Amino acid sequence: MPVIHTNCSDLWLTRFALASLLFVGTSVISGCERDAGSETPAATAETNFIQSDAVLVNERVAAALDESLPAAEISVNSVRPNILIIVADDLGWGDVGYNESEINTPNLDALANEGLQLDRFYTFPFCSLTRAAFMTGRQPLRMNVRGPISAGKPKPPLDEMFISEVFSKEGYQTWMIGKWHLGGERSIRYRPNERGFDSFYGHIGGGVDHYEHTHWKNKKHDWFVGGRRAKVNGYTTSLLTDEAIRKIKQRDQHNPFFLYLSYSAPHEPIQAPPEYVEKYAHIKSDLRRRYAAMVDFMDMSVGRVIALLESEGLTENTLVLFMSDNGGTHSGGASNAPLKGQKGGYYEGGVRVPAIIKWPESIVSGEKSQRMITVLDLFPTLMQAANIDLQPTPLFDGRSMWGRLTSEADASDPIALLIAEDRGALWSGGFKLLLRPASEPELYNILSDPQETLDLSGEYMLQRDELSSLFNARVEEYKESRP
Repeated sequence: MPVIHTNCSDLWLTRFALASLLFVGTSVISGCERDAGSETPAATAETNFIQSDAVLVNERVAAALDESLPAAEISVNSVRPNILIIVADDLGWGDVGYNESEINTPNLDALANEGLQLDRFYTFPFCSLTRAAFMTGRQPLRMNVRGPISAGKPKPPLDEMFISEVFSKEGYQTWMIGKWHLGGERSIRYRPNERGFDSFYGHIGGGVDHYEHTHWKNKKHDWFVGGRRAKVNGYTTSLLTDEAIRKIKQRDQHNPFFLYLSYSAPHEPIQAPPEYVEKYAHIKSDLRRRYAAMVDFMDMSVGRVIALLESEGLTENTLVLFMSDNGGTHSGGASNAPLKGQKGGYYEGGVRVPAIIKWPESIVSGEKSQRMITVLDLFPTLMQAANIDLQPTPLFDGRSMWGRLTSEADASDPIALLIAEDRGALWSGGFKLLLRPASEPELYNILSDPQETLDLSGEYMLQRDELSSLFNARVEEYKESRP
């Protein structure tokens, strides 16, 4: 039985489009699971860093076809799984028990123990960017999405294919519960009901008062039931959890479901039930106490949903993915320790987030994966997990990571980019390049130095310059492709 806190309730082609460039970053440290205490990159990295076009293309195609994996190891079930995506809002790296937090998260800890902990899972540093990437598998910059979406700001165009549309066409029941933040304040065409979801319950904007259900800044009412604004009573986390439980209980048992449960906790304003705040009376900071209480209550709520899956006999054939949409914010009481940075920036603390995936039928349990996966990869990965083969294959910027989740083969890391206009990060092999406006590029060996304490840009100038050129080329490509 899962622990429940009861104190209150492709073939997928990779679509990075890097073939026109004459290099690929290779792993400086062999394998993704090298000892985290290893030394800085060896000098031989400079000679191995740039490869020929033929090598680049061959490696990419081989990876895209998963040729390094025996077919038996990447096969999927003929019976399609239910898919449950649970997203926390602004949850810090250091704010879950299994990452040694003082916050009580027994249900997330159990999920981590029973599933596969994704220790190197990356998102964008802002809510809307991550959500746009998840929904499309494409760089938000391609869609002119450069930051948090609000009324009047660019949002994913209506001709962008959303993951919810794909699963709906494949016969899935599709439900969106919680925070949307992808447009729709002024036009219903951008709301979840018009973008592949059968139903929507929750709020459109970036944050709400957790009791009044008004926008946390402009104070406009922001709560929808059945696609229409509605007045409800209750604490947001409870309301969203109750709705998720209701949808699962009332599901059509003849068809699988795709449930996107997007909590607004622990996003500001920092509010929690008093009895949960009292549990953390030993924490000196009032802000931190309330934040901890929000996380604790959300954990209990996740436990309720997971327990329902078990009681309904759905555990074995339900793929559960838990993640935060970005790093925590210090002003909101979060901690990303021991990582550097916070929400809004591309240091690890802003983009490396708690993430867990569980599917007893196919995914190894009780382990921690050091293989890099980004939110851009989720769309093609979930399609492969559900045995969905779209033709023609969509233009993804991510690639299916299903083989990484189900096999110990294919330990190499592809190049990964997270870009927002003039800033972002690029990971290649053991290196991470960080670019910000009006600042010199920074280069880190992210495997041996995840806290980003030692900038290697002066020592490894070739890597810095090559990665910077790639980064800038990608920015231009994405700008040219956007509407």
